[in-house]
Amino acid sequence: MGLGLKRKFRNITNFFNNLGEINTIVNSALKLKLDKTISSSSRFVINSTVGVLGLFDVATTVGIDRHREDFGQTLAVWGGPDGPYVMLPIFGPSSVRDAFGLGVDTVTNPLSFGYRMNGIGLEARLSGPVVRGVSTREKYLDYLDEIKEGSLDYYATMRSLYRQK
Repeated sequence: MGLGLKRKFRNITNFFNNLGEINTIVNSALKLKLDKTISSSSRFVINSTVGVLGLFDVATTVGIDRHREDFGQTLAVWGGPDGPYVMLPIFGPSSVRDAFGLGVDTVTNPLSFGYRMNGIGLEARLSGPVVRGVSTREKYLDYLDEIKEGSLDYYATMRSLYRQK
């Protein structure tokens, strides 16, 4: 893949990461993590303005590191039980709590607001998380193949690895 194509993919990833800062800001605030709320807010403002709508990650360049907070983590802080381990198609291993959190994060994602205002259905709103899930899975395919080859029970190994995470 040429350098120009990689750079374009990086810009697209930066754009979506920048929009994801909104969920991080909300979940950091719900957990009363004021330092992370402020840093994520700063990242969003800097990357949305100087970084041209988030296409460039200027905030990391100036020393404001990215972190991720999601609603599953928020539920954990609030005392929500982890629940049983589940293997979600496309998204991979999860728990019931984190799967519910993924649903809330999907519905509250800024991209889904435009879909709702234009009357576009749930299928279109799920396209972003599905693409992210497929992209993440593709990134780890080699590791998954190694785990499959080296384990007696792939499902049990994946469950154990997920629980350790």
